[in-house]
Amino acid sequence: MVSAQTPNSARALADELVNRLLQADPLLGTSLGMREYDALVPDVSVEAEQRLSADLAAIAERATSLDPDSAAARATLAAVHGALERTRLAIAIAELDYTASAMPMHGAPALFALAARTTLTDVPAAADYLARLRAAPAWLDQTTERLRAGQARGLSPVASLVDQSIEWAERTLAAGLPYALVAPVPPAGWPGADRWRAEVADAITGGVLPAVGRWRDLLAELRTDARGDDAVGLAALPGGAERYLDCIRLHTTLELSADELHEIGLQRIAELQEQALGLGAGIGLVDLAAIMAAVRGSAAHLDAEAAIAAARAAIARAEARAGEMMPAPLPAACAVTPMPTTVAESGMAPHYTRPRLDGSRPGTFWFNTDRPTAGTGWDLEAVAFHEAVPGHHSQLARLQRLTDLPLLQQLSVTAHAEGWGLYAERLAGEFSLYSGARAELGAVYIEMHRAARLVVDTGMHARGWSRSEAVRFMVEHVALPVGFLENEIDRYIAWPGQALAYLTGQRELLRLRAHAESELGERFELPGFHAAVLDSGALPLPALAAAVDDLDRLPRSLSARGSVDLTDTRNDCLTDLGELAELVRVEPLDDVSAHRGDVSRGGCLEHREAGAGELGELPTPVGVAVAPGYPTALLETGDGMGEPAARRAGSRSQFAHAHRARGRLRQAHEYLVVGVRDAGIALQLAVQHVEEHDCRLEVRAPGALLLGAEPLRFRHPTIICSRPR
Repeated sequence: MVSAQTPNSARALADELVNRLLQADPLLGTSLGMREYDALVPDVSVEAEQRLSADLAAIAERATSLDPDSAAARATLAAVHGALERTRLAIAIAELDYTASAMPMHGAPALFALAARTTLTDVPAAADYLARLRAAPAWLDQTTERLRAGQARGLSPVASLVDQSIEWAERTLAAGLPYALVAPVPPAGWPGADRWRAEVADAITGGVLPAVGRWRDLLAELRTDARGDDAVGLAALPGGAERYLDCIRLHTTLELSADELHEIGLQRIAELQEQALGLGAGIGLVDLAAIMAAVRGSAAHLDAEAAIAAARAAIARAEARAGEMMPAPLPAACAVTPMPTTVAESGMAPHYTRPRLDGSRPGTFWFNTDRPTAGTGWDLEAVAFHEAVPGHHSQLARLQRLTDLPLLQQLSVTAHAEGWGLYAERLAGEFSLYSGARAELGAVYIEMHRAARLVVDTGMHARGWSRSEAVRFMVEHVALPVGFLENEIDRYIAWPGQALAYLTGQRELLRLRAHAESELGERFELPGFHAAVLDSGALPLPALAAAVDDLDRLPRSLSARGSVDLTDTRNDCLTDLGELAELVRVEPLDDVSAHRGDVSRGGCLEHREAGAGELGELPTPVGVAVAPGYPTALLETGDGMGEPAARRAGSRSQFAHAHRARGRLRQAHEYLVVGVRDAGIALQLAVQHVEEHDCRLEVRAPGALLLGAEPLRFRHPTIICSRPR
C-alpha cells in the first residue's frame, strides 16, 4: 500500500486514489510486485462498483479544490483527474456485462495467465497463492453473474467469442489439474511443500474448476441469443453509440469522433504503402502484392530458438545505444522469455511486463514460440524495439527508478504507453538499429497494422461492419499471418477502443517533438525531450502536452535568444524571472536540515568525466532551492557527469542542490551551478544572491557550456550563477 505524506495535496490524493484502485483490482497490484495484494482477488459485483464510484466521487470533489503551484504537482493532479475519469468511463462501459472471451482479459482466462507467470520466492508467497486460489471461485462466479445480468438487459455477447470461450473452458476442465495453476513452484527445501501442493490441488478441483464449469454452462445458455458475426460491434447493443464514444475517450484520452479516427487510419495506410513500395524496390519486390506476400510469409521461416535469438540480438543493439536516446537513469537489461503456453495458445503477440517491485521478476519481453503472430517474421525487430528497448522497458522499468514519482503515475495510460512503444519503433530507425531493408519493411507493416486498427475498430463498433468485413480489410492491408489477424479482430470485438490508442498516442508524441524541435532549434536535445515526455509518468495525452509545455517553458521563453543575463535591467526577459520566482524560493541550507538524508552537510560528492580524470570534490551545498515535488539533477551532462549525485539525492528530489565547484572548474571562474531537470522551475537563486555577491545569472538551454577550456554538455535547462575570480 502507498501512504500519502502530505494531506490535502495532489500527491496525497494520488496515493489515496491508487490504493483504492489497487484494492478494486489486486491483480494489478500483483503484476507490479506489491505482495500485499497477492492473496486477493477482484470484487467485480455491481455493489462493489457502486462503492468504488462513491469513493472516487469523494476524491474527485477534493481534487477540484486544489490549485498546484509546481509543474510536478500539476502533472500529479492531472494524473488523478485522468485516472478518475478513466475509471468512471470503464464502469459506464461495463464490458463484463456483454463480453465473453478466452483471451486473458477477465475472469478465468486472466487468473490462469497470471498464475502461469507467478514466482513463489518464499513460504508467505506460497501461502498467498493458495489463499488466492481459494478466493477465486467467488470472483469467477461474479463474472458469470455479470453476463447473466447483462443478458437480461439486452446486452448479449458475440456468438463466435462465446464459442471460443466454451472451447477454452472445456479444454481446461478436461485437463484435470490445469498446468497453468500448478506451474508455481513452492520454495526449495520447504518441509511443508507436499502438503501445500495437496491443498493447491484441492482448491483447484474443489473450487476453481467448478466455477469454470458454471461459467461454461451459462455461456451455453447465452449462445442461443448471442450476436452473430454481422453484429459484433457496440453499435448493435442498446446505447452502443454512446458506449463506443466512452471507449474512445477511455483509451485515447482525447475528444475524437469515430469518423475522425477512421479517416486518420486510412490516410496513414496510404502513406505507409508508399514507404513499403520504396523499400521493396530495393530488394526486388516490385509491387504491394509481392511485398505483402514476402512479409507475411516471413513469419514461418524462423524456428522458435532462432526467433528468440534474433529478438535478443536486436534488443542488445538497442541497449548498447540506449544512453544516446534515453535520459538517466537507465533500467537494468530486459529479459527475453517464451510466454507460458496458456497465454501463447490464445494467439497472444509478443509483449512486455514491467519488473516486479519485489525483485522476483525482471522487466520481461515475452515471446510467442507456439504460434505465428506479429513479431515473429521480418517485423520481429520492430516489435522487439516496441516492447523492450527503446520501447516499454525503457519507459516502464525506468519509471520505477524515479523513486519519488507517485505510484499512480507509474500505472499505464494506454495512449501514452502504447504511443511511446510505436514511437520507439521509429526511434530505432533513426539510430539505424534495424538490420536491413527486410527488417525496415517489417517495421512499416507493423505500423500499418496499428493504422488499420483505427479503420476496423471504428468500422465494427461505429459503422456496423461485420467480423468478416473487418478480417478482409486487415488481410488486404496488413502483411501478418492471417490466423493472427483473425485473432486480432476478435480482440478488438472484445476490447472496443483499446486498439485506437497506439497510433493516436504516437501521433501526439511526434507532434510534441516537432513543436519542441521548432521552438528550440539547435538547442533541442533528444534525451531531454524524452525526459520531458516520460519523467512525469503515465498521463492522459492532453495532460502530457501540458506537462511537456511546463517542462519546456523556460527554454522557449528565455533561451531561444541564447544565454540571458537576468541581472541586466535592459533585458526584456526580466518579467519571466518574476513569474518563475513565484514557483521556487531559496533557503539557506540550515533552514532545510530536515532534508539531511538528501543533502549531506558534512559530506561531499565526487564527479568524474569519462576519460578526463577526477574533477574534484564538491563541498557542502551553500543553499537549497526548494521546489516540492519537482525532479532535479545536479550538473547533468551528456557523458553522465552528475549521475552519482542524482542517484544519491534521489532521481526525483524535492529540491535542487547548489554547489560551489572546485578543481578544474575554478580555473576561469567560480561557479554556482544548478542543473534543473524540470525547466518549468527556473530556480530563483537570483536577485538577492546576485546583489550580495556581484554575480552574473544566466539561463541556458540544454547544450554546450564552456567552462575555461572544457566544454560540458547539459542535458537539461540550467541556471548558472558565476563570479569572476
